[in-house]
Amino acid sequence: MQVKDALLTGDLAEGTVIAGKEGLSRAIRSIEVMEVPEVGNWVTPGILVMTTFYSIKEEPLKQINIVQTLINKKAAGIVIKLGRFVDSIPEGILALANENAFPVITIPKYISYINVLTPLYERLYKEKQLEEEKSQSPFSEFEKINIPSLSEAIEKLSEIVGSPVYIEDSEGRILYVSKDFHADGWRKSTSLFSKPDYPTYAKTLEMWRVEFLEKSHCLFKIQGFRDRLVLPLITREKVFAIVHILYKERQLQADDISSAHMKRVTRKLSELFMSEQLYLQKKRLDDMELLEKYLNDLEKLNNNTVVSVLHFNASWIGMSYYPSLYLIDHSCFIRKLINNPELFIETDSANNEG
Repeated sequence: MQVKDALLTGDLAEGTVIAGKEGLSRAIRSIEVMEVPEVGNWVTPGILVMTTFYSIKEEPLKQINIVQTLINKKAAGIVIKLGRFVDSIPEGILALANENAFPVITIPKYISYINVLTPLYERLYKEKQLEEEKSQSPFSEFEKINIPSLSEAIEKLSEIVGSPVYIEDSEGRILYVSKDFHADGWRKSTSLFSKPDYPTYAKTLEMWRVEFLEKSHCLFKIQGFRDRLVLPLITREKVFAIVHILYKERQLQADDISSAHMKRVTRKLSELFMSEQLYLQKKRLDDMELLEKYLNDLEKLNNNTVVSVLHFNASWIGMSYYPSLYLIDHSCFIRKLINNPELFIETDSANNEG
């Protein structure tokens, strides 16, 4: 919180900055009430001091010395209540404050300290909580930033953990993969719809689907390879896809992975996934309408033009009977691959990484 933010909080909003306006961007780390002149022993950088100057109400030189000490100690500013014990501020304080961009704020005598302090304490507490969460969870930044597409979200997660990230459908077919993919103990190929190479992957997927009924994530270890964080993507209370986040121990500790953070990450990825599905489905319908219009126009011309329409089919269509897969339109990924072939480049299966 900066001094200018404090001036919009609680009853301090009725305060007036009478000097040091250049310093309104100073950060406030703590707030204390001061009624004794010996401030040198307890003032810390970033402190916002509130006072009536009661103990030195008739000693302007000491008032000036206190402000000089606060400036030397890199305090955030001073709030002085006028009309109770002092009616004006010494010119020496105003000059010092302006020279050092040190905010001096006055409040009228009818404003109580509690109505100033309580809202400021609450705001500081919330900000410190957010700072602690950010330092404890590497995913805090990801939760807050606006990311337009799922592919970009995966790249951001990969950057955070310093390792590959990929998404498979609930039967293990790969759908998305970060650019830094390396073959691992779970899979070697990034070909669209390719399945894992892990010997018991089907049983493992079934185990995860059961665990995800109660858990926000799973930790999975394969001997000789990086640990992985496994998250479910959920819509309509069904797991329709699974995110694999590989990580190095120094980038991510098990204690850093809270259920609250993982639920927010899962929600964000799920929303991006379904939004992209809807967008690609709309594009497909647009193309079908365009094709239909083209064919109708040809009929009207009544000429001998021959038009060939190619229909593609694939073995993966209709293969699965797992209910959650009906939430995914796999043809959308074919469209995406055709338009962006660089998104799925076949990896070298010999490129193993431990």
